[in-house]
Amino acid sequence: MGDYYRLVFDNQLGLLNSPTFTLQLKWGANGQQASLNNWQSNYVYQTTTDPDKDHTQFKYTPTNDVTINGQTMASGFTVNGQYIYTAQPIGVGNTQIGAGTSYSTNRTWNQKGDVRINTQWNNVQNASLSTKDLGDEFDIRTTITKDPTGQINFTFTSANDLEKAIEKSVAANDQQSLANEVVNDGQTYVKMNSKAGEKPKIKATVTMTVTTDAKNPNQETAVWHVKLTNLEPEKNQKIVLKGSVPVVTVSANNFTMPDGITSYDQDMAAAKTVATGTYNGAKTNNTALMKTLQTLPVALTQFVSYQNGQPKDYSGQFGAPWTAGIAYDGNNTVDGGGSAADLVTNTLSFKDIDSGQAVANDVSYQGATGSTIKFEGGQAVYDGLKGYHFVKAVSVHNGQETVLTNFDPDKLAAFSFGTAGKSQPHEFIIYVQKDQPVQQTASVTEVIYYKFGSKSGQDASPSFKKTVNYTKTGDGDWQADGNFTKVVSPIITGYTANYDHIDAPKPTDLKDGAQETDTYYVIYSANEQKAEIKYVDDTTGKTLNTDRATGSYNSLINFKNDPDQQIADYQKQHYILVSNDFNNSPKYQADNQKNSFTVHLKHDLQKVTKTTTKTRTINYFLANGQSAAHSVEQKVIFTGTAQHDLVTNHTGDYAWKVTTGDANFKAVTSPKIAGYHFSTVESSTPDRVDGQNVRAMVMTPSSDDVGVTVYYAKNQQANLNFVDDETGNLIHPSIAVNGETGKPSLATLRMLIRVSRFTLPMPMYC
Repeated sequence: MGDYYRLVFDNQLGLLNSPTFTLQLKWGANGQQASLNNWQSNYVYQTTTDPDKDHTQFKYTPTNDVTINGQTMASGFTVNGQYIYTAQPIGVGNTQIGAGTSYSTNRTWNQKGDVRINTQWNNVQNASLSTKDLGDEFDIRTTITKDPTGQINFTFTSANDLEKAIEKSVAANDQQSLANEVVNDGQTYVKMNSKAGEKPKIKATVTMTVTTDAKNPNQETAVWHVKLTNLEPEKNQKIVLKGSVPVVTVSANNFTMPDGITSYDQDMAAAKTVATGTYNGAKTNNTALMKTLQTLPVALTQFVSYQNGQPKDYSGQFGAPWTAGIAYDGNNTVDGGGSAADLVTNTLSFKDIDSGQAVANDVSYQGATGSTIKFEGGQAVYDGLKGYHFVKAVSVHNGQETVLTNFDPDKLAAFSFGTAGKSQPHEFIIYVQKDQPVQQTASVTEVIYYKFGSKSGQDASPSFKKTVNYTKTGDGDWQADGNFTKVVSPIITGYTANYDHIDAPKPTDLKDGAQETDTYYVIYSANEQKAEIKYVDDTTGKTLNTDRATGSYNSLINFKNDPDQQIADYQKQHYILVSNDFNNSPKYQADNQKNSFTVHLKHDLQKVTKTTTKTRTINYFLANGQSAAHSVEQKVIFTGTAQHDLVTNHTGDYAWKVTTGDANFKAVTSPKIAGYHFSTVESSTPDRVDGQNVRAMVMTPSSDDVGVTVYYAKNQQANLNFVDDETGNLIHPSIAVNGETGKPSLATLRMLIRVSRFTLPMPMYC
């Protein structure tokens, strides 16, 4: 695989301004393909249809980035690519949480060895917020350890300032596009364009608490609870934040440069000698401050996401060492600087004119001869003097004080105290005097209006008003005759408020005689409700149709298909209206179950009747077709009733009953006819025939008519002669015998046999 090398820069590189490096790289043995990776920059782009993948990275290895003698080949370089969402405008911001530190540049050098010194040291810890990780409700928790010597000052960002910073950090919805497609590599581009879009409107609500650790009184933790409200959800699907917001500012004065440092290289070398786990930066001649920076614990920031108003996930703690920057300017001159060998240190003191005692720490200026003396850190010190008023400002030279003319303590940072020089005054004093106790008053009134629709809409509920009066004596704290508390917005059926509560006002910068009014508007918007109407066929139990509608609470319900017209259409189809609870122009109710309606319909049914007659006819015929006897006819009449459905055009089953006659046909005995005998019987119901007679049967409305025919045949006549076979003599007079053809006539013979005691060899047939 070959060898891998990583180019690593010293951690002091961050103190330089725009460093430039020239690298001479040599590859390994033949056949070994070298590769350079730049993990910080993006060189190519591809589109994505997934907004969540926007600005995520992929690795890209070109296949045609080197051309030699007309032949194209791959260099082996691997570079970063980035997915870009182009379907519609999108907010591009932070994709992860974190915290970093911005710091002051306390020394700036040029190539001639001149230096400009900033004796005011400060670090600001900034929090990077990502709604992808935190959502729209979260905590920022920053813990600091105060300097017990009082040299280093800590200032947490106020809730109000953090609200403004967060609202300012909202990412605009920019329209992105790609151009300059890579040759022979479709859908990959080398240029990404972004057209600035509109910045979404949001509301950041921040509440802040500061607590002191019970075991370590120097340790304080500030917790900012943040809730983000999307004021234009129809324009902006989600809130995206970019950049960072400051959470704590740390500062100190008198960060002077040590003696003996005359160049940038010496300054950087000295910085290495004071680096610790909590400090990384320039060395100061202020040994007490230097020792504090080397040992004071760094500020640590943690993030907590919320779900349903409760803490959900806790991040790790983010922090960075305290830092004082050393910069290098390639220009021949450094604005406001001079030779390091010709530095002059000047001091600004703050003293009580009556006691002569110092009332605050001194502020230093360090600069070359001829530079303008300004005490930039002095303004904060003066503004921090509570209970004092300004008397005069003087310069001190050889023990003599000279009053500074045109001095304005409120513009101290911009005031020029003269020109630095070894023969010029090095000491300056601002004299102050204690204030006499003065009674001050102020008031703050909180007014909350509850409106429908907009600020100018009708009152949704009576307005809320509360006034708290404040008094202050001398430089003491303001005292209140009451307190503000969180005001929960009234619940109004069918409406949703843009704020479920208004947090208690936190008056700041109260001034004597001030009558401050904090006005809030809680706007109620009608909830979107749903309505439904069903058309039910009570005859079948089925739902014929369902219409749905949506609308605002308390507005008229309008279905796309007018219910009255729907009912009329069903009536044309022979439906009968049973009930309709959608009437009197109903309005949307807060409970969607009350917005559900049912129209009951039933089929129009008509009664129909019909009759059917069922007969059984028995005919008697001779063989020649002549009637042998009168026919027998048995008859019954059934009457049926049923319901005819006009909707389906279907008639139901008939209910039958006998209206004439009897359905139970009785058995019929066939008559005997002299000289004739039964021949055959034909019937459509053979099972109802009993020899030459007809059996009883039951007729139903579905029975077929029955026909029976009885045929008679004429009897045959024969003469019997009785002859003695042995003698041939007649032994009895001849006898005439009647009977059916083919059937034996034995009765007379048996009688004769019994009388004459003769034996017949065979039966006698007609």
